[in-house]
Amino acid sequence: MIPRVLGLAAALCVLAAAGSAQAGSALYTPVLASGSYTCTALNVSKKPVTVTIEIFEAYANSGTPEDTLGPVSLPAGIAASLDCGACSGDSVYCKITVKGGKKKVRGVLHNADMSVEAR
Repeated sequence: MIPRVLGLAAALCVLAAAGSAQAGSALYTPVLASGSYTCTALNVSKKPVTVTIEIFEAYANSGTPEDTLGPVSLPAGIAASLDCGACSGDSVYCKITVKGGKKKVRGVLHNADMSVEAR
């Protein structure tokens, strides 16, 4: 009985790890207020990565993005940007979801006055 329980536990651990790797990791920016916004993701790895870029209104409790790009495959050294002119005047933040690991991507949210880094 114990070997079966241990085998089942090991199988569940492997499935859980595989599921979390498939789900991806997310980078978030701080909130940026006022302006027309652009969120950019740059692939800093040597292999293609798949990203989804989303811009959310910071103080709306809807959980629905104002705008979305992706999923999109980025070759090594290439960036993708999401412009959100419809977000003008709102306080927003950017979420960049990276399939496979967030260390492969750098992100920034900016408007005409300033920029904030995704972490």
